[in-house]
Amino acid sequence: MTPIERKYSELGAQLHGRAPIPTSVPLPPPTIPKPAVPTAQMTVQGIDLAPAARLGALAAVRDQHRARARMASDKMHAIREQISERELRIKLVAERATPGFEIEVEAQVAVLESEISQLRAAQMTAQAEAAEAGEAAGEADRLFKSALKFCDERGITVSVIFAGERR
Repeated sequence: MTPIERKYSELGAQLHGRAPIPTSVPLPPPTIPKPAVPTAQMTVQGIDLAPAARLGALAAVRDQHRARARMASDKMHAIREQISERELRIKLVAERATPGFEIEVEAQVAVLESEISQLRAAQMTAQAEAAEAGEAAGEADRLFKSALKFCDERGITVSVIFAGERR
């Protein structure tokens, strides 16, 4: 077979898919997938975040949830005090009732009891909010502690502010 015939037979094989098409530039070797190894690098919308910035963000979220839980707990205690005040007023109104004014006393007691029922509903709402915020704060604290542990294991420098949080 002459060189020209050989060239045409190679082209025919390439056209019909029986032989690979030679290229003038060698192809790069196939990529080898790398195992997923956690790193300290994090990119959010093209911005590289340092570990200290991420720890700061986690600590801020945790502190926000803690503050929300404290506020709900304080609100719950304030409502509890208002309820006890209303109950005391009911007792005082009932004790100081004079003959002939029973209807007015009953009306005052009914108003106070309706206020108590509204306050109890608000107390249950505040209690649910405090429980939810407490759970969120616990989860945020767990994430913060695991991120701090990750930094410790890899020798990543953390801020002095967070160094005291290690346990």
